Amino acid sequence: MINKQLKAMYEAVMKRGGPKGVITQSIVDEYHKMVKEESEPELETKKIHISFLKKGKINTYKVNSLEDYKKKREKKEGLKNLFLEKIGDEGTSREEMKKNLIRVLKKNEFKYKK
Repeated sequence: MINKQLKAMYEAVMKRGGPKGVITQSIVDEYHKMVKEESEPELETKKIHISFLKKGKINTYKVNSLEDYKKKREKKEGLKNLFLEKIGDEGTSREEMKKNLIRVLKKNEFKYKK
């Protein structure tokens, strides 16, 4: 959702002929970033590639949505997915992913022992 103040500032900058300095350019850049984020499809409908390491080999699933992934994996592995939540991305540190994983497991009523 685009902030009303940001939208008002963007419209004022564009009404005056566009960005003319660093500050007005940053307003325009931030507005365009927010518009792009708002227009991107949700993770549920976005085409995705999911890869993970399992017993020394990498499994990759090319799917159109998380629902497709769940169905393909359940069919291939013969196991039902209890939950599927993101714990990090390329920029997330290993330690942060570990903390996120513990938090998600606890949230889904798993017990964690140190």
